[in-house]
Amino acid sequence: MALRRPARSKPAPRRAGLRLVAASFFDAFIASQDGKFTYWYIRPHQLDPAIVPLFPVPPFRATLEPLDFSATRAEIWRTSSDAADFVRATGREGGESRIWAGIHYPMDHAAGVALGKSVAQRFIDWAESDGSQ
Repeated sequence: MALRRPARSKPAPRRAGLRLVAASFFDAFIASQDGKFTYWYIRPHQLDPAIVPLFPVPPFRATLEPLDFSATRAEIWRTSSDAADFVRATGREGGESRIWAGIHYPMDHAAGVALGKSVAQRFIDWAESDGSQ
């Protein structure tokens, strides 16, 4: 006798929310990679030899910093202000650490945060319209 799962009209709210969070991360990453191959600019230490990176620089051009996508998590988890504040602070520190290390520009950090917020807002709007939030 085969076991069957009961049919559901909608996924359970928690699982639906986690699916949206995961999908938003993937969308933010895809957008960052699109920017990486669209905007070709050199790293800070290549522009100014006085900048000495703290660790080996990746062998590809500067791009949006994926750590800045924590803005996506913070916006999606906005109902829990303590968690959102912690995620924002952690993401800010992670993004700024790349600037301090000399491998990213401040504009990389700002663009990553803006991208994370815009992707999160699209997913929040979607979740609110389909009832999965």
